[in-house]
Amino acid sequence: SHVVIITAKGSEEVAVDLMKAGAADYLKKPFESEKLLTTVGNLIRLRKTEMERDRLSDEIGRQGRDLIALSALLTGITSDVVPGERYRAAAGIVRRNTGADLANIFVPNGDRGTLKVLASDGGGGDAVTECELARGSGLASYVAQIKKPAMVPDFANEDRFKVPDEIF
Repeated sequence: SHVVIITAKGSEEVAVDLMKAGAADYLKKPFESEKLLTTVGNLIRLRKTEMERDRLSDEIGRQGRDLIALSALLTGITSDVVPGERYRAAAGIVRRNTGADLANIFVPNGDRGTLKVLASDGGGGDAVTECELARGSGLASYVAQIKKPAMVPDFANEDRFKVPDEIF
């Protein structure tokens, strides 16, 4: 919240003390209504700017975590380790770098409209090994459409496509 102090006992010293205490502005009585409207308008614009800054900061942080995870995934997949171990290591790197509870690496499983799990890290012992997806609305269709790996940070809130319940 931004606080505007309205006082009848204003002086430069009082103004400085109020600003040091956290007031956004102060008005000395009597004041013109235009001055109050201008002050409130400025604070509304300031608050909107702060909210946008926070939103952009969160977005940059999310994108940074995604890039780190994808870089780690690429490093893990292209290493000299045996493929199965390589994929498990890559899933672990992605999970740790994104803070996710579970990271799975899926590949399309032929033309059956399913995805097969190459590797899984986290989530206890109940890892999904294969899941059915509706053609045209599922993760497999999405990955096939964009022709590159898809990073899905939160399946529960995913809105790009329908996610089957068995993934959760």
